[in-house]
Amino acid sequence: MTPKSPPSSSRGPIDWKGLRLRMEVAAMEMEDALNPPKDRARKIMEARAKALARPQAESAAVEDLEAVVFSLARETYAIESRFVREVVLFTGFTPLPGVPAHVMGVTNLRGEILAVMDLRPFFNLTVQGVTDLARVIVLGEERPEFGVIADATAGHMSLARAGIKPASDVAGLRSTFIAGVTASIPGGACMILDGGKLLADERFTVDHRNSTTQVA
Repeated sequence: MTPKSPPSSSRGPIDWKGLRLRMEVAAMEMEDALNPPKDRARKIMEARAKALARPQAESAAVEDLEAVVFSLARETYAIESRFVREVVLFTGFTPLPGVPAHVMGVTNLRGEILAVMDLRPFFNLTVQGVTDLARVIVLGEERPEFGVIADATAGHMSLARAGIKPASDVAGLRSTFIAGVTASIPGGACMILDGGKLLADERFTVDHRNSTTQVA
């Protein structure tokens, strides 16, 4: 029996030089994919940053305004929650001599003297008596600065920013402190006070350190 000869290959000799060249090109492409040129990398990073920032910007645009809503002289107001330290019962106050009409006096807040303001005469609104529903809204950012009297409070509410409009119909001194008006709460329009402007206004700063009045 004659042994069979191995089948001959029709592929021919291997082109080692061309294979090595193709491998080098593939390695360069892989390196380029993992470590792109600086200009391309910068564009990629910028595109990624924009893609990440877009949902945050859209979220911030539709974010609700958290505020404390209260009534004053039969009108509805709100102050952004970040300016409100707390809301406490109105338990009385001690008048101070020689102060403007909008300064009701001072009260004792857990051992600290707190000035209490009445926005009704300051805004030229009707001043009526104080009822059992009255509250003191304590304003301040890092610490309590002063309190404003409210006829009643409706608590914390989320107000849609999209529904807040400029207060074009409000005139007088009040317009300086109103950031906008919204009708997104039950009962009609709500005027949003600018807590930052209230805290920055010197007319709400009371120096009671030299007063001999005893605070209850």
